[in-house]
Amino acid sequence: MDFSISDHFEFVILKQLEEYDQAEQRLTDAVLSKDSDLINLARFDALRIGTNAIWHVHHFAEIVFTRINERGAKPSEAEAFRQEIEHDHCRCLRSGAAVNDISILADAADALKHSILRRTDRLVSSRDQVLATSSEYGIMSYKYGGVDEVVILCNDNTKRFLTTCLENVVAAWRDYLTKHGHIMADHGTDK
Repeated sequence: MDFSISDHFEFVILKQLEEYDQAEQRLTDAVLSKDSDLINLARFDALRIGTNAIWHVHHFAEIVFTRINERGAKPSEAEAFRQEIEHDHCRCLRSGAAVNDISILADAADALKHSILRRTDRLVSSRDQVLATSSEYGIMSYKYGGVDEVVILCNDNTKRFLTTCLENVVAAWRDYLTKHGHIMADHGTDK
């Protein structure tokens, strides 16, 4: 099946985000139930679905680049394209400040694929830094009240909530695609 950029964004990227949000809600419900077996299952479910979302959102750059240029992307071209999107479009939805969430997801995707990354300039260098949950309070969290959610533990010892990273990156893609006429401004759902 040959997806347009718009179709891929709507039926793959936004659906991945929706499925991940649902998995996070199931994790919240499980934690609030205090049923340890249910909590454990919901954690693994959120981690698995979160991993899928990371992969799809990260590799969307190659999809868009290929469609625009009508050829496959070399790794260096895809990386340059990601950096352009991050620099020009990736902002924290809550504050509007520039964020490096596209880079964080890129390193998280590579860490999930290779288990351990050897380059020292990575923001994330191990799959264990991605396959984690935390119940800490934080302004970058969608779940107030210290309820478990999936986090990315960055090499600089910061914790980034996966929901926040995904939302910011999807919003960056929405902004880019809208400004370049690939989707309409009201395409998809915003939180």
